[in-house]
This record gives sequence, C-alpha cells and structure tokens, in this order.
Amino acid sequence: MDKFLRPEKFDGDPHSPTATQEWSYWLKTFENFIASFEEVNEQVLKATYVKPINEIFARHKLASRKQSPDESIDQYHQALEQLSKTCQFAEVNAETHRKTYVRDSFIRGLSSHQIRLRLLEFNMLTLDEAVEKARALESAKNQSASYASELTLNASFPHDIEDSSEDSANLAAARPSNSTFKNQKCYFCGRQRHKNRRQCPALNDTCERC
Repeated sequence: MDKFLRPEKFDGDPHSPTATQEWSYWLKTFENFIASFEEVNEQVLKATYVKPINEIFARHKLASRKQSPDESIDQYHQALEQLSKTCQFAEVNAETHRKTYVRDSFIRGLSSHQIRLRLLEFNMLTLDEAVEKARALESAKNQSASYASELTLNASFPHDIEDSSEDSANLAAARPSNSTFKNQKCYFCGRQRHKNRRQCPALNDTCERC
C-alpha cells in the first residue's frame, strides 16, 4: 500500500481563494487511493494477514481451562466463552460430535507430553488421524529407546570380555608350564617334581644327610 498515495485528513479552509483547487486535488487523491484496493488480490491479503485457526489447540485450551483462585464465576464463564470463539464449532450430527469429543479427550489424556505437543501442532485432525499419528510417534519413541539401550549394552559388553580375557591370561601366566614343571626336581626325593606332595616316596622318611 505504500506505493499508493494515501491522502491526509482534509482540513482546508472553505474561505480560502484556493479552496476549490485544494478540495479537487484531495478528492482525486482519495478516489485513486480507494481504487487501488481493487488491484490487490483479496485472497492474497487474507493469506498474508488472516492466520488459520488451530482448532485442535483452541479446543485443548478450552477443555483444559480451569478457574483461577482469584477468578469469580462470571469471570471464569466469560473466559470460557472467549476461548470457545476460536474453536470453530459447527452444527454436526451426533456421530461427528462423538468422534470430535473422543479426539479432544484422546489428545488431552495422553501420558506422553511430547506426543501431545506434536499433535497440537496440527490445525485440523480427525480422530483416526490423531490416533494414527500418535501410534507412529509412540513407535518411533520406543524404537529410539531400544536403539539407545542396545548402544549402551554394546559399549559395555566388549569391555567385560576384555577384562575376562585379561584375567584368564594373568591366571595362565601365574601357573607353571608343563616344560617348566618337568625340569623341576622334588626337594625331598630328588626325582622329578610331583604334582602332589603326597605322591613323593620320601613323604614319611627322615633325611639322613641332615
């Protein structure tokens, strides 16, 4: 609208010698300004300045509105009346009204705050659409939680194997090998070292060299 000359308020002096010229000029400017509106597409203006009403969110606000402690009955009633004006109520049959009420209750009663917020982003939703979208969001949420759990398990499991392998290696290293064991001699009988002390023939003998 800035490209069109917008006339100021006419305050000419009727007794002025140039009153007729001033009035003619102002009138012509005003007529041109009014005519310029016809060049602007009405639908474009509506699309630009008239925002679509989010019926889902409007009805959620109405249904969840509670009376404030310092609010009188009349004030609370007027607040509800004001909120209802953006809910786009229309004359419908009983079945449509039932599904609409179930839809609003379904969204309002969801235990997941995130899913409720996602559904409230839509300007219009039928009951079936709300259930379908909520189901998809719930499935995505569960899959995400399962994936995160698997990542946590995989991150800790190799560490446990590594620790177990390391413990086994240390235990094996602490034990004497077969070749080492065979090269050792028994302190009491002088023969090859026994795996068990009770296998020594000199178990109950007295040493005659001592």
